[in-house]
Amino acid sequence: LTEARKIEPDFEVGEDVYLKFKESFGQTQHYQNTGEGKYKVDLWRVIRDSLEKRGINKPNILQSNICTKCHNDVFYSHRGQNGSTGRLAAIISLK
Repeated sequence: LTEARKIEPDFEVGEDVYLKFKESFGQTQHYQNTGEGKYKVDLWRVIRDSLEKRGINKPNILQSNICTKCHNDVFYSHRGQNGSTGRLAAIISLK
């Protein structure tokens, strides 16, 4: 069972980060050019699609749909807390 906790589903990145995503995950419908060199990345779908392409079956992927930025009372979020320090760990296990 794999769970993905993540920042908001459509987070904004600059062109340099967008190009890294495109290189790593391919050109998909999960990117949107917002103009002025900025892109929205649907990170939740990028993660899910990446796991599925690597052979993890849909029923074994659990997405909590909890945004770490929106719930920074529970999770640390660099973006949500304007760069203040903190720690967040993720554990992924395959059985």
